Amino acid sequence: MFHLSGGLRFQRTGEHDVHVLWLPVAEPDLTVGPTVLTGGRGLAVPTGHPLAARGTASLEDLGDNRVVDLGPDAPEYWVASMLPTRTPLGRRVPRGPVARTFHEVLTLVASGECVQPLGEVAARYNNPLA
Repeated sequence: MFHLSGGLRFQRTGEHDVHVLWLPVAEPDLTVGPTVLTGGRGLAVPTGHPLAARGTASLEDLGDNRVVDLGPDAPEYWVASMLPTRTPLGRRVPRGPVARTFHEVLTLVASGECVQPLGEVAARYNNPLA
């Protein structure tokens, strides 16, 4: 069986033979196979957010906005690769609220509680305006 995951959390129940995850993966009981998809990153922002009007964002902009706290179930090495704790100039990137699923992340962004860096493929499959 094949299962695609956003990488936030998945269960090792033995029900799946293959799991597609965002890299990095450093779990000792998982084997990383060939890359099946690559892409850039974007920043999910709520409608009306100043960054949406600007049309671009940088890692430095994260210091002015909260990003989701992925909670204790997300491996720290993975969170660090997706959500830096500091901007390139050293400013702290504020965290919170907690989201445990991808749909919770999208809901928090849409409600204006945070912004969230995401893989660009997320827009292809999760665009409510499409």
